[in-house]
Amino acid sequence: MNDLEELYRKFLMRQCTPEEVQQLMEHFYLHGENSPLSDLIAAEIKDTSMMGEDSDEIKAALEDNRLFLNRNIRSNRVVRFPFRRRWISAAAALLFISGLVWILYKGPVSREPSPSPIVKHTEIKPGSNKAKLTLGNGKTIDIDAAADGFLAEQDGIKITKTADGQIIYAIKEISSKSTSVSYNVISTPKGGQYQLILPDGSKAWLNASSSLRFPAVFKSKERRVELQGEGYFEVAKNRKMPFIVEAGGTTVRVLGTHFNIMAYSEEKNVKTTLLEGAVQLNSKGLTALLKPGEQGLLSEKNNAFQIASVDVTAVTAWKEGYFVFDKANLPELMRQIARWYDLTIVYEGGIADHEFVGRIKRSSSLSKVLKVMENGGLNFKLEGRTLTLKP
Repeated sequence: MNDLEELYRKFLMRQCTPEEVQQLMEHFYLHGENSPLSDLIAAEIKDTSMMGEDSDEIKAALEDNRLFLNRNIRSNRVVRFPFRRRWISAAAALLFISGLVWILYKGPVSREPSPSPIVKHTEIKPGSNKAKLTLGNGKTIDIDAAADGFLAEQDGIKITKTADGQIIYAIKEISSKSTSVSYNVISTPKGGQYQLILPDGSKAWLNASSSLRFPAVFKSKERRVELQGEGYFEVAKNRKMPFIVEAGGTTVRVLGTHFNIMAYSEEKNVKTTLLEGAVQLNSKGLTALLKPGEQGLLSEKNNAFQIASVDVTAVTAWKEGYFVFDKANLPELMRQIARWYDLTIVYEGGIADHEFVGRIKRSSSLSKVLKVMENGGLNFKLEGRTLTLKP
């Protein structure tokens, strides 16, 4: 039995220290459903016949578990789980790896969280595939309202919408004599996201409140696009025609690779994260090269690029349908929530010094997310689409 399996066995026997509980939870956060404990957990549940039990009882026990962990995660005593049934511990672990909503509040908890006064309101649904496409002639297409299939044709390019939420630019017939270039813009609102296949076959995913400006066909010696907000790119290889992304004052130059750029105007830095291949960053006369697994950002203070190794699965989790928080402060967490659920965030009495680790399914309704936040020690009031956080 390896150390990780031994730690999980201690979890089942209710013998973990607070530090060990946190270590196990952070393991699930980092590895998700790819955790090497997955088979062990599945076997544990099967052996204890969990699946035949009442789901309401399971939900209630797991809710108690989350509250218990939040109260005791920083205590100096051995954690004794408030479970009467061993399989509920296994179920809790399985829920962590399967991605059910949870947030671990990392900070001192001195009191029970008081119920937040959630004002009655119409349920706010999560974001979805929503975007507008503006063509070079000024015509605007509401993509989510448009029927699947043919959308438009320009400069010898056929534009279609697929049933699974993609816009595809396919070369139909391009005149060699034509030198003019039409620029298109695809933009997502708050609560929107979309996927796009560019004329060269490169793929782009746009997060909420983002836009991408690009030529309907790449005719020059480079493939240059402009990003606002956040986008993930899988670039088709073409050594003779580099792919260039301009985002928030930083230029990212690639030949063929997978990378993520976060360039929201309300964030302090433009962050470029490389998954595979190689990219070059340029800004204000400075240059930096990234290797897979690294993230680069320009430090205004030091007037230099800062390069660090990061968990790329956490950075690109939004593309896979999750929020992932890795020691995120409260404003950082709330900006992501606000963009996806189309909210205005108000802080009453200052911003608390909180730090969060966790993951939430982006398909969760806002009420579920707020319940998890409340269990994490936050107090708030929701009126319409304005969320006020209280001390």
